[in-house]
Amino acid sequence: MRRVVRTASVVFLSLWIVFPLSAQPPAGGSVSGEAVDNNSVSDEKAPVQVESRLDGAEGIRLGDTFRYIVSFTYPNGVDVRFPPKPFLGAHLKLAGQQLSREPVDGGLTRDTYTLDVVSFRTGRQKIAAIEVPYIDNGTAKTLKVAGTRVSVKSRLANETAPELRPPTEPTAITEKNWPLIWTLAGLGIALFTALVTLLVARVVAKRLRARLFAPPPRPAHEIAYDRLSALLEKRYPDSGDWKQFHLELSEIVREYFGNRYRIAALGETTTELIQHLRKIRPAGIEILEVENFMWESDLVKFAKVVPTVQDADNAIVKARLFVDRTREEARERQEAEERASAGRLVDASPARRAFALMVDLVLYSLFSVLLVAAMKSTGWSWLLWADLGGLAMFLVLRDVPRQGSPGKALTKLQIFAADVAPPTQRFGAIRRVVRNLPLLFPIGGVVAELVWMAYDPEKRRLGDRWARSRVVDGEPGRGDLGPALGAVVCLLIVVLLSYILPVHVLGIGG
Repeated sequence: MRRVVRTASVVFLSLWIVFPLSAQPPAGGSVSGEAVDNNSVSDEKAPVQVESRLDGAEGIRLGDTFRYIVSFTYPNGVDVRFPPKPFLGAHLKLAGQQLSREPVDGGLTRDTYTLDVVSFRTGRQKIAAIEVPYIDNGTAKTLKVAGTRVSVKSRLANETAPELRPPTEPTAITEKNWPLIWTLAGLGIALFTALVTLLVARVVAKRLRARLFAPPPRPAHEIAYDRLSALLEKRYPDSGDWKQFHLELSEIVREYFGNRYRIAALGETTTELIQHLRKIRPAGIEILEVENFMWESDLVKFAKVVPTVQDADNAIVKARLFVDRTREEARERQEAEERASAGRLVDASPARRAFALMVDLVLYSLFSVLLVAAMKSTGWSWLLWADLGGLAMFLVLRDVPRQGSPGKALTKLQIFAADVAPPTQRFGAIRRVVRNLPLLFPIGGVVAELVWMAYDPEKRRLGDRWARSRVVDGEPGRGDLGPALGAVVCLLIVVLLSYILPVHVLGIGG
């Protein structure tokens, strides 16, 4: 008897284990059939009546969307609050939810929630029960929408003998080519900047050339002689116009002293002019003679003193003597030009300036490689932003020291203020920062600088014009072939340190 009972128990236990396993879908396959338990009706005595059903659940396959529809019918005074994102199951996803509300017979209201559901697993999937809170005449209560099951088939065309599905029409997939977009945008910005800078630079360069390459000014004594001759031809004494005569005569003498000794004589009073001449101490004349001459003219102009014709002739003679005795001789003029030429600064060539900039970038690239290596070993992504910020600060602040950037110091270039005489390297740090601001714009700023330098008659870039600075060659007379080749080599080193080494050796961004 015990053996029979033991045998029956083993058979029953085996059937109890094997039968549920045989009901499970095979791997990669599906269980056909319709959803079960797909209707749920609540207790008729409850104030809220619930109905649930599946729509489009027949023959659904993995990834298809089907609808789970839940309806609530309730009287006035009841507020049903269906959850906005209910949990449906571990392998089911809510793709959408819509609500429709309509009145029904008996003064009731029906809310219908249509849930769009997607399954990401084959076989019989259970839709979990949903707890729905509601308020019945001020009292909070909860009802439960019973769960149900749905059968999800696989994507294979023949599950017993799996084969590929019949081919379908190809589907066009559009993807934005961001590298191409950024490249075209960069080229567009560069082209637009180049055209605008070209138009502005041509106009400004024409004015600069007219000012820089204007013919040398005539000697002061030649201008004075011509004006004295023109004054005599006007014959003011014959008409008795003494005021106009002395007005023009004193102006000729003032203009001559201003041009000869580089002073603003035309805008000065007689007292101020005499003070300037006492400081200059011009050879060949007495300052007292000039002072008497100027005061006599002022008496005629302002005190209405009437001179004689002889006084007018004497005034013309005195004015000519002032010019004769202080005129600049040809030898003196030549010596002055030679002294000015000997002390003249020579602007650095574009090739040498490009070499200095490339040296600066090589030095910073060495520091940048250290930051990238640190980011690779520590995983600190903020080091990348620190690298970009450091590059911007370096480009702007590199010329703040008096000797300029490291590249300028190595290539023996110097920065001078262009708006003072004699030129000096002592000018404010703000101007040294302003001259490098265009370099913060990697495309537009660099293109604008290159185009401007090509048209600038002094080969000064746009930043130099803003900051009123100039870069001069500390050792003029050197050739440009070496710096040009050096700039190319430094550019290759920058590419190696900034791109090839981080990407292909350290694996950053790869």
